[in-house]
Amino acid sequence: MKDLDGVIIATPDFAHTPILIEATKAKKDAFVEKPMATVLDHANTAMDLVHQNQTIVQVGTQRRSDRRHQEGANPPRGRRLGPVPDVPSERALEPGALPAASARPRSWART
Repeated sequence: MKDLDGVIIATPDFAHTPILIEATKAKKDAFVEKPMATVLDHANTAMDLVHQNQTIVQVGTQRRSDRRHQEGANPPRGRRLGPVPDVPSERALEPGALPAASARPRSWART
C-alpha cells in the first residue's frame, strides 16, 4: 500500500468496515460507500483508528448522482409498474465468507 494515496471501498456492505480498518491502519485516506459498517463495534473500531491515525474518511454513495439511477427510480412515462414477484441476487464469494444470517425471518409482504 506504499504507492497508494487513498482507497475507494465499493464492496458488498459486510466488507466495508474490515477494509476500512486495514486502510486506516496503513494511514490511507478512504471513501467508503454507505453503510460504513453493519456492526456497531466494527464502526467504533474504525472511527477510533481514524482519529488515532489522523486519516480522512468520507462516507457516501456514488449511485444517487448517476443519471441512470435517478431515472430508474421513476416509473416509465405514461405507464405503471406491475408487482415485482421476485428479485434474484447472488454473491460471488468463497463458501463460508458470508456473515451469519439473521435468526429473524424477513417478510416482503405489504401490510
